[in-house]
Amino acid sequence: MVIYQAQGSGASWDWLETVSPCINVLRALATQMNENLGARQGSKHHNPDLTNDIQELMKALRTHRVYAKESGCVIDDGTAVPDAFVHGLHGLLGPLRDYNIAFERLRARRKVPPLVADSYPVPRACRSKR
Repeated sequence: MVIYQAQGSGASWDWLETVSPCINVLRALATQMNENLGARQGSKHHNPDLTNDIQELMKALRTHRVYAKESGCVIDDGTAVPDAFVHGLHGLLGPLRDYNIAFERLRARRKVPPLVADSYPVPRACRSKR
């Protein structure tokens, strides 16, 4: 495991002298991070294995009942928590009605037969170009 690798302007004896007392701390930090993240992450550019992370996330969501609907919840001041689903549905009524009206208007407009050149008079200047 590489803890410190001087590159570029950091590759000097002065910098190595400054960093060398910290090597043990850096190694312990890297080991702890690897244990906490579930695997050695490394510095390669590939997708890490998220199996452990996803399982832990799902377990935490179940434990804290994040997506469970619970009736009777109240805020600290005693008022009931508004139901986001119901408020969302009520908020859709107006925009959905407007959309349906516009949709029906456009659908009716598409059924109108198109105008053809013979049904309206052609200006005299354009007749010679025909």
